[in-house]
Amino acid sequence: MNKVELVNEYHRVCKLLAIPAQYVVLGAGGALMMLGLREQTRDLDLGVPTEVFDACCRASPEQVVRKCPDMVIFPLTSLADLHPNTAHFPIQETEGVWHYTAEAVLEQKRTLNREKDQQDILNLEAYLCLL
Repeated sequence: MNKVELVNEYHRVCKLLAIPAQYVVLGAGGALMMLGLREQTRDLDLGVPTEVFDACCRASPEQVVRKCPDMVIFPLTSLADLHPNTAHFPIQETEGVWHYTAEAVLEQKRTLNREKDQQDILNLEAYLCLL
């Protein structure tokens, strides 16, 4: 999806969940798009308050996906996955979308350190003048 589609889906999810946008935090590729470091992403990874995440999981337990022991997601729509927002990373707002800062995304990407994260790590380091 492109940035316009991302922004529209983000606001649709906020309305669907009926919570203020500042409690729906975009991470990963979507945050990189809002920072101008990517042109496309395939989905939205959204951190929401734990109580919202737990309520979704209780309402539709068959939708819960366990990626590994420490990572559980809830696919809310075909384009948006929910994650419990348990971390206290800094966030910022761009064009009405709340997302993790470049520093926070870099920390997440370095922690995951997957092959698919390597180019994002390089782009973030350059963006932050850390090279």
